[in-house]
Amino acid sequence: MKVDVIIVGQGLAGSLLAWQLIQKQLRVVVMDDHHHGSSSLVAAGLVNPISGKRLLKSWNVDRCLPAALRTYRSMEGFFNRPLYHEMPVLRLFDSPQQRDLWKHRRSEPEYQRYFANALESDPGCLNDYGGCYVRHSGYLNTRELLAGIKTFLQRQDSFIATDIRYDEIRLLPDAVIYQDVWANHLVFCEGHRISRNPWFSGLPLQPAQGEILSLKVSKPVPQYIVNRGKWLLPVAPDRVKVGATFQWQPIDGEPTLQGKQELLAAYRLLSQTDSTCQVVDHECGVRPGTRDKQPFIGMHPRYPQLGVFNGFGAKGALWIPYYAEKFADVLTGSTRLPQETDIRRFASYL
Repeated sequence: MKVDVIIVGQGLAGSLLAWQLIQKQLRVVVMDDHHHGSSSLVAAGLVNPISGKRLLKSWNVDRCLPAALRTYRSMEGFFNRPLYHEMPVLRLFDSPQQRDLWKHRRSEPEYQRYFANALESDPGCLNDYGGCYVRHSGYLNTRELLAGIKTFLQRQDSFIATDIRYDEIRLLPDAVIYQDVWANHLVFCEGHRISRNPWFSGLPLQPAQGEILSLKVSKPVPQYIVNRGKWLLPVAPDRVKVGATFQWQPIDGEPTLQGKQELLAAYRLLSQTDSTCQVVDHECGVRPGTRDKQPFIGMHPRYPQLGVFNGFGAKGALWIPYYAEKFADVLTGSTRLPQETDIRRFASYL
């Protein structure tokens, strides 16, 4: 079989890159081991334009958010199912200083579209310092998207369920071969497992393990995302997700009792009700973060047949659609990557 691009990994990065390449009439084959260890299946798919204690705009949000909405709405029409759910974020302030910082931020023109009005302080309901609503936020149903893409690829004979063996990848001067598939390029979208890749393991990955609870609740919660360090996401009238923990070591993909207790405490803090809850699911995934907080995108400096599309961390639902468009253009030869995401910045590591 001869194709233009082999993609290794059908998480969110691999799925959206495949989608963009197919839109550009390229022949694609995606190889995946049934998402074993994939953080995309665990992730809540949150899209939040404002992040961090300093209430800063997410990096490149003014470009990435329109691209994400355009991509998800297009896919919803194609697959005839809802994928992206717009929902405001109620951001609770940690301190009077953070409340004052919000007042400063909302006076800046570049922030005004993202911030709604502040809430009055209400110790019995919120906290001592109040909070604010963040607009143009929501969440992506990553499981539905991945399932839709997989079925779409299978119907085109463009999906192969397999474990990739690096030592069986053959590099030719102008092609790459794996099993019986010949391609112009092979792109690794492996998440944190890129650290074991013989060509890209030198990239300064900074993985972080995270746990999420799915809960059945006895009383409906308000239809907005609550954020104060942890987050509370309503996904149905009697279902919520709570997340997420951060753990740097060990990275083993295993949920913990400590994580469960931490998230149940967060639910009690953020739910603002006396609702009881039942744990329906307790999941753990590994976010493929990077040390410089920018994604790893581009072709290997010595083996230009091999590429990487990785390192989106906890911002995948926001960042990946935009950069999938950009990288698809690179693979068709029509443009160059933005310098800040190009792995050539780490050429000496490879």
